[in-house]
Amino acid sequence: MMIETINDLIEAYGGASALGEKLGITQEAVSMWRARGEIPGGWHMELFVDGRSRGWEMAPSVFGFHDPDSAQKFLQATRQRCVA
Repeated sequence: MMIETINDLIEAYGGASALGEKLGITQEAVSMWRARGEIPGGWHMELFVDGRSRGWEMAPSVFGFHDPDSAQKFLQATRQRCVA
């Protein structure tokens, strides 16, 4: 599965309520991510690593990395985390 947007990510987890429950936050907080078009940085690594463990491919832009340099740095950091 390819996750290309925040909406794709939320729906892959079964919706805002299900993702909120998984993370221990409210459905409203997750819905705000969708409305703002931004996932707070503190959740990036956890969501990326969990998604990869489920076999999902995730575009760096889901986490707000749009330019090639920042996207590459993010992917390098997450690969190291996934291997560790």
